[in-house]
Amino acid sequence: MKSNPSAKTSNLTPMLDNESDDDVLVDYTQNLALRSRKTSRLKRKLDRKAKKEATKPQLLSLTPEMLLDILSQLKPTDIIRFQQTCKFSHAFVHHHEISLVKAVITRRYSVLSRCFPRPVHLKDVDPLYHPALLQQRRQKLLAIHRKPYSHVAHHDPALLCSCITCVMAWNNLCLIVDLAHWTTTALSKRQPIRMIPRGENPSWNMELVENHAAVVRRALASPLWYALILQRHLQTTIFGIRRYATKGEVPDFELDDEDVARETDEFCARSGSPSYEFPITRDTYYGLKTYLPNRLWDTNEGYWKYQPSDQHFRDLKWVQDMADKEREKGAQGPRDVEDKEKADGELRVP
Repeated sequence: MKSNPSAKTSNLTPMLDNESDDDVLVDYTQNLALRSRKTSRLKRKLDRKAKKEATKPQLLSLTPEMLLDILSQLKPTDIIRFQQTCKFSHAFVHHHEISLVKAVITRRYSVLSRCFPRPVHLKDVDPLYHPALLQQRRQKLLAIHRKPYSHVAHHDPALLCSCITCVMAWNNLCLIVDLAHWTTTALSKRQPIRMIPRGENPSWNMELVENHAAVVRRALASPLWYALILQRHLQTTIFGIRRYATKGEVPDFELDDEDVARETDEFCARSGSPSYEFPITRDTYYGLKTYLPNRLWDTNEGYWKYQPSDQHFRDLKWVQDMADKEREKGAQGPRDVEDKEKADGELRVP
């Protein structure tokens, strides 16, 4: 009987265990440990470098008090650059922004901050004054501060307080942003300012004015951006004084190289040209040396007198008093009011 060759072959090659479908392959490969003189020297070198770097003082490793003191010596542009370096610096500046900017303004822009106060948001005004501020008749009276200007964005009564102090503060901030723009892009390069045809308001101007208004609105929300506007206007003021300085004569406000290098508005506290008129068009930029409003030079005392810090609240009271008088006239009638005023006049006669 012959044997089956296939059966004989199967007996010679049995199935191995690792060929089973149920088994899982395990990878036991590992990186070889590099052990040589070269790698040892490199490791010691890296360890020494890391230890040396760890001993170096870093800005973010300082105490908050020391870091704030350092940042308060910087310009607003430098603080913004530091804020943009990392998340920690951004959070730190944002958390201490009010106190930090207060120190910067006190040190660098104490004069400009009084010449250009910030308008107050309507939401921060006592609701008692809202009806008087938003009265239609009063808004019509304020039209004189809005319609004529093509270089200043209109004041929004729904966003900002409508007292005359806040309206003028809005106009002034928008103006110095516009002035800084054209000083940088045109006047400093001895190029003409782009003209606007009479009676027209082209799209490029509308976009530019809106961009400047966005900067001012951001400055109302961020004290750091408000300080940035003051920094730009200080540069504009220095440029204007030096531009019109006559050779051999003392510049306005006795500005010298040390004042410029100091990068503060300390020189603006000296006697100089007053700013009584608001530049109603960009044509006035050509002859505008300085624009520092809301102050008056006292010849007898020899210093500048500034707008009172509580002028905003005085204006609110005046607006409310005028609204009350209008309401009283409407209730009594014109004849009753005339008789009352006549009687009051007779009582005041000695």
